[in-house]
Amino acid sequence: MSEDFPRLGELPIKGGWGYSVDDAIIIDVNDPAVDRATPFNGVALEYVLVDKRLFEELIIFREKGDRYVNIEKRLVNQRLFTTEDKTYDHLVFDVTAIPEWAEQMPVEPQEKARVFFRSEFWFDITSFC
Repeated sequence: MSEDFPRLGELPIKGGWGYSVDDAIIIDVNDPAVDRATPFNGVALEYVLVDKRLFEELIIFREKGDRYVNIEKRLVNQRLFTTEDKTYDHLVFDVTAIPEWAEQMPVEPQEKARVFFRSEFWFDITSFC
């Protein structure tokens, strides 16, 4: 992710892409990339990572002509999930986007082309919970 978004700098994350609990994005407050001079805001980092993963999925990883624009998301559910030794934050978003090819169309056909889907994000927040 940092390769596609160099202005983010080093991120205190490891693990997977957050598609499931087994593939959770691990946010590590003890990572050397964390600035100890400022309070750590793990929730804000979660939302940055949500935006960037959606951007990767809907734009960067796609071929030209198969990309999306006007990406919007709405949180529909958030819950903490705890196991014996881990704490997870599970976020579920409804996401909408317009295909790039429909961007210049009038509003009505553009809205008919809009896609809707639900996207889940799993974060291992054990280090700061």
